[in-house]
Amino acid sequence: MGQPLRLHHWQRNFRDAFDYGDPVLHLDASTITASDGDRIETWENLADNDIIVSQSGLLDRPIYRPTEMGGLPALEFNIKEFYNVTNDEDELLAQSSNFHIMAVVRLRALSSGIGDIRVILNRQRDFAGQDRTFWVVHWSSKWVYRNTGAETSLPSNDNSILAPELVGIRADSDEVRMRLQGVQQTSSVPLNSGTGEQPTTIGREADSSSRFWDGWMSEILLYPALLSNEKLEEVETHLINKWGI
Repeated sequence: MGQPLRLHHWQRNFRDAFDYGDPVLHLDASTITASDGDRIETWENLADNDIIVSQSGLLDRPIYRPTEMGGLPALEFNIKEFYNVTNDEDELLAQSSNFHIMAVVRLRALSSGIGDIRVILNRQRDFAGQDRTFWVVHWSSKWVYRNTGAETSLPSNDNSILAPELVGIRADSDEVRMRLQGVQQTSSVPLNSGTGEQPTTIGREADSSSRFWDGWMSEILLYPALLSNEKLEEVETHLINKWGI
């Protein structure tokens, strides 16, 4: 009886052989080998670069859960756990106004307002010659892309269900659109410049003591260029099928 269980565990944590293209950030909870309840110091970046996603503080490390994403692995964030992203100055969207972000996530509860923002990814760094900030967040019971500077926001679905979702951002030099479950939303906002500089973080706004993620994350992909429509559909379809969205 023991051997099939060990084999299943090995298969579940085996690295995905799908061709994701060339993301600069690729995090996948299904590649983590851990026990339920373990706090994970480093979430391995599967992309071919030196970017490190880690947390030095023991109690600030997200928690491994083997079945929380529809029976599949995820990292749990309880409004305090987060990761710092380092060695990314020349990699993570540093030279491009064109990018895609994709995240497989599940909320614990709907957010209710500005003091209850749930942050997937926060970045503010030199970006195409300007300081730019982007957040991918859940705010006031809807998914929002916030591009600080003009404080623009992009609401999408008003009726988020607390189930696994594929949340995406597609940005070019002119505008930003959200994608949910592989469907591009009709609303758009301009890609505005921000001010200042913050560290890149996952699960928290870097300079906030209250804006954290509350729920689970299973896979995050960040591309520093626009994917072709065919490749975008291929990756999104794979994520939807892989995580049962």
